Amino acid sequence: MKNDIITLLHIDNRPLGEEIQRILENENIYSLLESENPASSFISTSMGANSFYESMQIKVTSADYEKAHKLISKSAYKELLVEE
Repeated sequence: MKNDIITLLHIDNRPLGEEIQRILENENIYSLLESENPASSFISTSMGANSFYESMQIKVTSADYEKAHKLISKSAYKELLVEE
């Protein structure tokens, strides 16, 4: 389905995830940065703890998946991609 959400890549670094999101957004691809442990993400944010190392996923819609995959596969982040 066109609006399904698909995991594009896995990361363990929030700032890196935000950087990849900016790359995608520059190409009008909107993404979701999702923590695999939302409770630890909330605690890290609210307590001011280091949230750099946190298992996360970047997800995109199925309509944007191919374009996003192609864009990231040509970047330094290609090893982070989830292969179908």
